[in-house]
Amino acid sequence: MGAAKGDKEYLGIDTNVLVAFLDKEHPDNSITVILAEHRYNAVNPTIIHEAYHTLVYKQKWKCEDAKNTLSEYIDLDTILFMD
Repeated sequence: MGAAKGDKEYLGIDTNVLVAFLDKEHPDNSITVILAEHRYNAVNPTIIHEAYHTLVYKQKWKCEDAKNTLSEYIDLDTILFMD
């Protein structure tokens, strides 16, 4: 994951980073702490959709767990939902 440099209002994230952030068992989870430290994280519907599929079909999460985790993530005050 690249370093977030400069004084940006938000940090745009992709599916791989989001999955690593949400899945505490993911090998890259520890390097995604910047998401919790950054003021805003920007995602779009495609990122959420891809993250659901990755969590369920690749990471072997239960469908309900993936849905609940992503719903909680979307509801955070630090998420900018770009469409």
